[in-house]
Amino acid sequence: MAYLDRNKLSLGLFGANCSGGLATSTFPERWDATWDNNLALARMADEAGLDFMLPLGRWIGYGGETNHNGSNFETLTWAAGILAATRRIMAFGTVHVTLINPVFAAKQMVTCHHILQSRTDPNIPPFPLSWLPKNPQQKRQLVRLGRTVAYHCVSYSLRLYVTRRGFWVTPG
Repeated sequence: MAYLDRNKLSLGLFGANCSGGLATSTFPERWDATWDNNLALARMADEAGLDFMLPLGRWIGYGGETNHNGSNFETLTWAAGILAATRRIMAFGTVHVTLINPVFAAKQMVTCHHILQSRTDPNIPPFPLSWLPKNPQQKRQLVRLGRTVAYHCVSYSLRLYVTRRGFWVTPG
């Protein structure tokens, strides 16, 4: 993440890829995560000198009146689109290692890395076992996608890093 080391403090935006962003609200003007809104926000953030955008990895919404985060973009493709339309800002891709094969995710990130001139990096939430049972929405996402709380999360995270690192340094 040398790209972010240019400033002592990096400032960025979180969750623009999901409806409602980080604000769980019924306010009529809450964030509408359309592609046009994401591009406009990314360009404004880029021009303003913000350092990064970090998407939320969501697969389903929270339900209820607004279905908070129910409309959302997949994060690696989202990052590639955001970075193709901007000049300086960095965008992360959130990768849930319990849901995506680490070799596939690594190859996606390396492709983005080359296309986007090193302005992307992964955000790999570890899904710690002590945390998941306390967050029913995250648990519901995994169950709906046919996954259960996996004891091999840390091993997947390590494999993803090693695989990504191997793709990064291996020509071809």
